[in-house]
Amino acid sequence: KKDIIKKNHLISRDIYAVIHCGGLAHTKDKKLTNFYKANYLYTKKLINLCFKTRMKHFIFLSTVNIDFSTKNNLIDKKNFPYAYTKKKTEDLLLNLKNKKFKLCILRLPLVYGHGVKGNLKSLINIVKKNVPLPFKKIQSRKTILSITNLISFIILILESKIKKKIIYISDKETKSVHQIIRQLIK
Repeated sequence: KKDIIKKNHLISRDIYAVIHCGGLAHTKDKKLTNFYKANYLYTKKLINLCFKTRMKHFIFLSTVNIDFSTKNNLIDKKNFPYAYTKKKTEDLLLNLKNKKFKLCILRLPLVYGHGVKGNLKSLINIVKKNVPLPFKKIQSRKTILSITNLISFIILILESKIKKKIIYISDKETKSVHQIIRQLIK
């Protein structure tokens, strides 16, 4: 919510890792310029500051929406500004020259846990109203990821010699919308 990069003193020369999970996502404002500024330009500023450190790892949290928004290797930036700017940022990071740190991009599905936002928060608000919901017969399944599993995987990356640049992670099983709602009710 704030431009912490303006306060350069927040970046210590002796940092070990940066786990970059900031950016603009769940908003009604779909202006490309706002997504570009928050998701691309701030990351570019941050990575430039990181070059002045002894950082060993840079982990960037991205989105599987890139895959769902791509057609003919292009993302429609007007209709998918979030996916477009995340992909542009991934490309920036993957093409860095002379980096002395290990880069890992995590393409995440819907992440759930305490304090969740976005579509899942909207679903929680609907469930709280205790009205009948027409999702029982819908068979589509969602790939999801618990915040606990995400944190465990980030620790695994920091402690291991994983060499992949882009990694997709999720919980072991997919869930139907009905199963997700039943869990929310519990």
